[in-house]
Amino acid sequence: GQTYLVWLGERDASMFVMRVAGEEIDGYALIRTRLVWDGCNGCPGPGPFDTFGAGFKYVNEFGVQLYFAANSGVGVLKVDVAQLDVAIGACNWTTHACGLGAGTTVDLTRINAAYETTTNDGFNCETANDPFLPSPPPPAPPVLPPPPSTPPSPPPPSASPSPPP
Repeated sequence: GQTYLVWLGERDASMFVMRVAGEEIDGYALIRTRLVWDGCNGCPGPGPFDTFGAGFKYVNEFGVQLYFAANSGVGVLKVDVAQLDVAIGACNWTTHACGLGAGTTVDLTRINAAYETTTNDGFNCETANDPFLPSPPPPAPPVLPPPPSTPPSPPPPSASPSPPP
């Protein structure tokens, strides 16, 4: 498959993608993003982002997951990978645009808080546990058999000799 390097712009989180062939840059282009802040009551609004010093890629049972952390502390953004695949498919590596004329966008959804920092450069192991996935629900309690509908009958009286008169 093709290798791409993806990063976000510091002002508006526009996405840049570089197509890599071996050790050479084979093309680059801009992808427009759409910020999704749904369900985040009390969260700071989108931007300013300052820079995105950390990007994370995880490969798990849900496929490839991509995230970026904003140094400004605004939060961790999850990339809609399906939309990214469509946008990359629409890239014109000569004009350096990925579906801009067609209105193609990639959603970046704020999924977690982040600390404000200037020292978060780094990388991760893509097969490690994804810390941004929701925790699985607890196991269901065991199923017990229903109680009997009628109490059991008492045992029959024992055949014991009668006391002497």
